[in-house]
Formats: sequence, structure tokens, C-alpha cells
Amino acid sequence: MATINLEGLTSVAKRYDPILRMLPFNTLNDMALRMRLNIIDVPSGEHILKNMRRDAGILAPYSVGLTLDQQKEMIKFMEASLKPEIVFAHVPDNVTNYEEMDVLSSQGNPVDNKSKKHPVEATLLAAIVKSFSEDVAFNIFHAQRDTAVLTPATAFNGVNYKLSLLKTTSQITVDNKNLVASGKFGVVPAEGEPRDDYQALVDWLRQASWYLRRKEVLLYASETVMNPVRASYKERVKAHEDPTLEQTVKLLRDDANMPRLQIISEPEYGIGSQLMLVLPGLIDIGTRDKNDKQFVQVRNVKDDPNEVQFWVQSAYDTRIRDIHPKVFMVNEEINTVNDLSGDY
Repeated sequence: MATINLEGLTSVAKRYDPILRMLPFNTLNDMALRMRLNIIDVPSGEHILKNMRRDAGILAPYSVGLTLDQQKEMIKFMEASLKPEIVFAHVPDNVTNYEEMDVLSSQGNPVDNKSKKHPVEATLLAAIVKSFSEDVAFNIFHAQRDTAVLTPATAFNGVNYKLSLLKTTSQITVDNKNLVASGKFGVVPAEGEPRDDYQALVDWLRQASWYLRRKEVLLYASETVMNPVRASYKERVKAHEDPTLEQTVKLLRDDANMPRLQIISEPEYGIGSQLMLVLPGLIDIGTRDKNDKQFVQVRNVKDDPNEVQFWVQSAYDTRIRDIHPKVFMVNEEINTVNDLSGDY
């Protein structure tokens, strides 16, 4: 039976490098399309976005001999940084692990034992890159970088970590009107009647800025929220109809006075009662993928020639472009990761 050798893996990695290099982008791009996120290439260093804040209340009645203010700060700037940091995947393996694989053909093409060509070579490399890509995608919101702990959840700083920093520095607060409490959804009380989760979501949405409510706006809400919201509305109208989720969202738009509201409940957003109401394109994923290095490197780093190391390297960061209440509102909850990457 054909044996995978180091030379074969290295050759396949080089030959398929353009395809392997595209896999992480395709996975992230698919998520970005579904969740209306931006992917930004930062070739080096840091990309800083400056959001202008202008003052108002400058109009006043004129009278002869009035006293004028000496100084007036008309414009302020808020910076939002995107600084991708290096992440890696290290997969040690032994080429003899695949000696006994009973693969007679690959999509109808027979395996050539004499030349030691084996279809699992390309499959193995693609599997590594796909798992790498999924680890990135499912941690875009949840990761917090910690170089002392080598896991996907500590590889880079995700959106929720950036939210926590903005809350800690009092940039997202109740007084700033970009933080509005909602309570947990889907909670069954030990005593008394469960709350009306549909009405709770409507009440939360109604507290958004008029500027935010009148535009196309995205509500990031997991199934942890939307399932009890729909169940709550179904209970309300059970004597008349059995509404679909689409009908429930349509009523949400009317009751919250948000005619262009869109709901995003993708699995990458996680599990929990976190709500985030934003304009489309307000969240960035920063990466640094443009380099001359082979994306998947296959190396022999030990005396045993059968021991190989697969090495993948890139860089990632996230950014919330602006947190002004005209474009952004969040609640007090934070979701946990929905760990669906890989198959086992």
C-alpha cells in the first residue's frame, strides 16, 4: 500500500500552495458575507481609523454687549485600531500513520503504488488549513490573546474582548447611551410566570437612537435569544396563528419602529443573550496574509525521518469601527463560543 513520504508532502504542499492559501480567506469571506463584516489586509504594523466627533449647541441669540466664550472645542476624534498579531498552527505527525490506509482510487483514478502517489496527501494538507480556518472563524467574536496559553481561544483578540475594553474604559456606558441592559433571554424562573421575551426585545430595540432605528441596521442575536423570542410571540398569538420566524421578525420591525432591521443569528456569534445593534460594515477583521512564504510548510525537525511538522502562520485582529449611539448599541451580556470547528 502506498506510503506518504516527506518529499511527497512537501511537493504537494508547494504545488497546492495557491489553493491552500485561499482556503482561510474563503472560510472567513463566507462568514463575513453572512455576518456583514469587513476583511481588511494590514500589510504591516497598525491601521488606525479616526472617527470625528463634532459638538453642537452652538446657536445662540445675539444681543449688544454680550459676553462670548473664549474657547470652543468643536471637533474631537476617537481612534479605532487594527493591529493583526501573529498566530500559528503546529501539527506534528508521522508519515507511517497512513501506511495502512485502504484507498483504491481517488474520484475514479487508481492509486499509483509504484510512484508512491497517495490521494490523502492533498487531503491531509487541506484538512489542516480548513481546521485552521474554522478555528479563526469561530473565535472572531470570542478570542482573547494570551501567549502563555496555546489554544484557538487565546490566539488573537476578538470582538467581545474589544467590547470589554471599551466598557472598562467607560467608552461604552449607560450614560453614553450605547449600553442598554436587556436581561437574559429564555430564563425559566423558579417561581412566577416567565417574562415575555418578545416584548423584552422590542423594549430594548426601542431604546436605540432614532438615527440608528431609521437606517438599515443589523441585530446580532444568537438562537439563544431568537428561539425564546419566537416562542414568546407564538404564545401571545397561539389562539390565532402559528407564526414563522420570518413573521416574528416582521412584527419586530413594526413594533420597534425599525423598518430595515436585519437579524443575524450565525453560529460564529456564539451562545448566550448578547445583543449588538450596529450599522452594516461596522466590524472589521484584520489579517496579514500577503507574503512570499509557503502557507503550509512541511518540515522534518527530528532525527526520525518519519516525524514531520506541519506549520501554518498568519496574523489576525478585530476592530469595532465606531461606538457612537447613532451607529452602535449593545447590551450587558457576553456570548460564549459555539465550538463547531472540526469533526471530533
